[in-house]
Amino acid sequence: MNELLYEKIDALPPLPRTLLELEEFKRSSDKEPETLLEIINHDPLIVATILKIANSAMFGFKSHVETVSRAIHLLGINFTLSIAFSTSIKNTIKTDLVAYDVNSDAFFEITSMSSALLLNWVSQFDTELKDELLLPAFLQETGKFLISEIIMEQNKKESFSHDLHTNDDIANVEKKYVNTTTSEITASIFKKWNLHEKLINSIEYVDKIESCPNNYLVSTQILNIVKTICNIENPLSPKSIQQGLEKAKSFGFNTLHLENAIQEIQKKLALHKST
Repeated sequence: MNELLYEKIDALPPLPRTLLELEEFKRSSDKEPETLLEIINHDPLIVATILKIANSAMFGFKSHVETVSRAIHLLGINFTLSIAFSTSIKNTIKTDLVAYDVNSDAFFEITSMSSALLLNWVSQFDTELKDELLLPAFLQETGKFLISEIIMEQNKKESFSHDLHTNDDIANVEKKYVNTTTSEITASIFKKWNLHEKLINSIEYVDKIESCPNNYLVSTQILNIVKTICNIENPLSPKSIQQGLEKAKSFGFNTLHLENAIQEIQKKLALHKST
């Protein structure tokens, strides 16, 4: 890994109280919506993000969601928890994705799209695994914030952007510039913060599946497919979808389940545009 990346990871602040409480809630066996609501209500940014996502095209609820309590009821505890985690972590890192030409709203839209796709897809064949992977799906692109910061500091945005737009493999472009990939950086960040081992191991090998331990292989493959289809450059484009389906087939997944999930997301997005 780039030496500068090690320095930036080491310099990250400790986890804020809200994130520590969310982590404790996630580890607990008794997950009551009221407890999650109490934690979330202490952070206005998390509240705003949850309501924005709950009212996004990805879900298309019939009526406007005005309270976090209703959002938890509609989205579910695990999905709401994932949004809260992602928001708090992004706010802790305090940087942006300028090098990727993506703003905060677009980033959350793409991560929400990724998680909604995973939810629709994996729930068709493994509900327990779906619950396990919702949080990694939301968080797996976290490392991009530090990559973007380094690219901007080194005045390499123009060449980096050009390579991103002309290369189908974003991970290869990242390796070219910082000698590592988003998934490895994300795992390193979460190791520093001592987050859950399953979360770290599910993400760490997403960009290098050939090195993934067998006990995390299926999880990593699913996250890789979701990341391919909802990639930060061309989310849900015909080419991205085709690449994701090809990967799913090569990994041995039932592509019909994935196609159904993609169509469901596309239907909701199309409905939102027509209203």
